[in-house]
Amino acid sequence: RWRAEALDHYLPKGWSFGVFAGAELQGFILAQPLLFYRGMTQTIWVEHLEFNSREVATQLLDTAYRWARDKHLQCLLVENSGENAAILSDWPHARPLDDRWIEIRSARF
Repeated sequence: RWRAEALDHYLPKGWSFGVFAGAELQGFILAQPLLFYRGMTQTIWVEHLEFNSREVATQLLDTAYRWARDKHLQCLLVENSGENAAILSDWPHARPLDDRWIEIRSARF
């Protein structure tokens, strides 16, 4: 569902990440901040997560999570799809908000 124009918009912002093996892209995460969403100052919305293996997805999400903690952001919102839910099922700070979203808390609240 993501559009190619999203890469042009998101990549220069510094909120998105990719995993490469040499010159080959193994996966990427497109994300952007949401300000004052659900009463939190800053949330990272993961618009799209694309990966070719569970390890790549875990690496991408871990990078986004660590980046959010480093920048004092409060949580990441990830779409509650079957693949994402399976990857995040073992994460201690991840919890489903509803049928549509999984929240990964990156700060205490």
